[in-house]
Amino acid sequence: MGISRADTAYYKRMIRVVLLLVIVTSVSEALWGQRICCAGEMWLKWNNDRRESYMWGYMIGYSHAYWDGCRQAMKALPGGATSESIERSCRSRQPDFSGGTTYWARQVTQFYKTYPNDRDIAIDGILDQLRNGLTLEQIHNYPFMRRRSQGGDGVSKPN
Repeated sequence: MGISRADTAYYKRMIRVVLLLVIVTSVSEALWGQRICCAGEMWLKWNNDRRESYMWGYMIGYSHAYWDGCRQAMKALPGGATSESIERSCRSRQPDFSGGTTYWARQVTQFYKTYPNDRDIAIDGILDQLRNGLTLEQIHNYPFMRRRSQGGDGVSKPN
């Protein structure tokens, strides 16, 4: 019993699909950990309304995900914990976005303007560190993934 033309065409398509998957997998693996270029350039091109809209979405999304995580922890009730203790812990650590969208958008804008060599740092990376209480200068010096430590000239250089 031989291989028909239909079988040959099918095998050729399957080989192409497998090769495509291998290529996509190896390229994405090589790029994993790379920062998306120029988030700061994009941010600075936006008008204030767009920046504040971004912040609104970030704040809402982050808050919803945070409280969803707390609800999941309350359902799981780790040993010795009560739902009240978990809720207290969640409330004491909840994200503080009381500055509003204008404040946060200005902070990101100021960061990208003050440190033009750091415009490859993702917007959410800056926001995460601001929420952690870091100043703009501390964020500039923060060892983000795939980033070398500060050079003698004080300018950060990515790997």
